[in-house]
This record gives sequence, structure tokens and C-alpha cells, in this order.
Amino acid sequence: LFRSGAGPAGIAVAAELAGRGREVHVVDDDLAWGGSARVLESVAPGPWRSAMAAFARALAGGRVQVSLRTTAAGVYGDDVLLATDADTDPDAADVPRVEVVRARTLVLAQGAHDGGVAFEGNDVPGVMSARAACRLLAHQVAVGSRVVVARIGEGGPFGRAYAAARPEVTVVQGTPVRVSGSARVKAVTFGADAGAGSREGAGAGEREGERRYACDALLLDAPGAPAYELASQAGAELSHDARGFVVRTGRGGRIRDGVFAVGEAVGTPLEPEAIARSAREMAAEAAEAKEP
Repeated sequence: LFRSGAGPAGIAVAAELAGRGREVHVVDDDLAWGGSARVLESVAPGPWRSAMAAFARALAGGRVQVSLRTTAAGVYGDDVLLATDADTDPDAADVPRVEVVRARTLVLAQGAHDGGVAFEGNDVPGVMSARAACRLLAHQVAVGSRVVVARIGEGGPFGRAYAAARPEVTVVQGTPVRVSGSARVKAVTFGADAGAGSREGAGAGEREGERRYACDALLLDAPGAPAYELASQAGAELSHDARGFVVRTGRGGRIRDGVFAVGEAVGTPLEPEAIARSAREMAAEAAEAKEP
């Protein structure tokens, strides 16, 4: 069985399938497995510990193999095109290793891209996603000394995790109207309908009804845009909502015989229980697949 993506959904599915006696090969383009689960567990320990431990046990048991720095670049019928960073093989020439693989069961767990938000000055240095800020914080890199987290819509777990790790930050519910600054963000302005949590920093409104917060970093905690591309190549139907294109699947994440999609790409919330439940459903469906 072949699995693409070693993030929260990917490691949950791999551990579940390994527990059912399947041999699983996981590929991911990152430097370490775990993806958002590893980042969130590093910043705000606790919620993802069980999932990380289950995958580590599956690795130690030998039923799961992981290829890192490897990109699943395309799905063509039953074939998957893989490109591996040349640096992973010291004897290889300075070009990526490209190969085509075919598996009895293909599971796509591509996750989601950071949600884009349109407002004046959203490209000013210091404006970034809450996911990126958490990834930096996991490596002991603080993004600023006066940080505002903008929770947009339902947001996600990254803004909450960052605020839990750095309780001095200001959390505001709402979409920014504009940011001030050129070489670095100096302040962010929200509309009158924005709501702030208990850690709000007082700021004078630039215009009537607006609220302005001084900051040197603005973290955008917006719903992720599903990474649908590989699933679409594999034949999945797509629907569109406020997040972007969402992969639509059948029972257990089935796209077609032998091909499944799981996790944020199909709209599953990035929460441990939701991810674990979808992994169990997918594994149960895959277990019914006819052996070759």
C-alpha cells in the first residue's frame, strides 16, 4: 500500500492500516514526518501525542516505511510519479531521482494550503500565516515581540496553539482591513465588527468604528484551502465553497477502486478525534478491498 503525505491524516491512516496487517510506504516532501501534528505538538503539547506515538510504533514495528524529501508529483491512471531530492542519495548526480510506482491501494493525504486573505498591505513583511509562525516557534524562533493573531471565520488550530504558547499576544476575531508599515508591519486595523479576546491590546481607531493594534507581526489564522490537485488527477469530483475546492469522496474516502483521499483535502477538520475517526473509516473500507 502506498500513502502520499505524512501529515496528521497520513500518519493516522498509516498506523491504522499497519495495525490491520498492511505493509505501508509513506512519502512526504518535508524533512521529517508528522507535518502539522509535529508542529502543533511542539508548540502546544498534548493533543497530537497519541497519534505521533502510534505512528512511531508502526515505524518501529517495520510495517511502515517513510521516504522523506520525496514529492508525489502526479497521478496518471494507476501510476504515481515520485521525485526524490538528489541530496538524499550521496552517490547520485545533482538531479532529483524520478520514478513511477504502482500500489494496490493509494491513499492521498495532501492536507491544505494556508488560506489567502485579501486586505490592504497583506504582503508587508511580518504578515504571515499562523501555521508558518507555529512552525518557526517549534524551532524556537519568535516572529515578533508584539504579535496580533487574526482569527478569520472558523480559523484553525494554529492561532490557538500560538496564543497558548505565547499568552502575551493579542487575539482578534475578524478580518483585517489594512496594515501599516513598509519594511515591517507596524499596526493592523480591523473593522467595527471584529471581536477581541481577553488579551486585547487597546488601540485608537483610525476611522470611526475601526480598531487599530500596534504590532510587529500579524498572524492570519484562516481556514485552510484543501490541496485537491492530486486527488483531482486521480479522478475525484470537486465542489467549491468558501475554502476553495474540496475533494468529494464516497464511503471511507473512496475516490475509485483502490484510491482514497483523507484529511483536510476532503474537508475533515484538523482535530485529533476527527482525523482518527476518518482514518478508521478509510482503513475499514480498504480492508474490504479484494486481495490481488
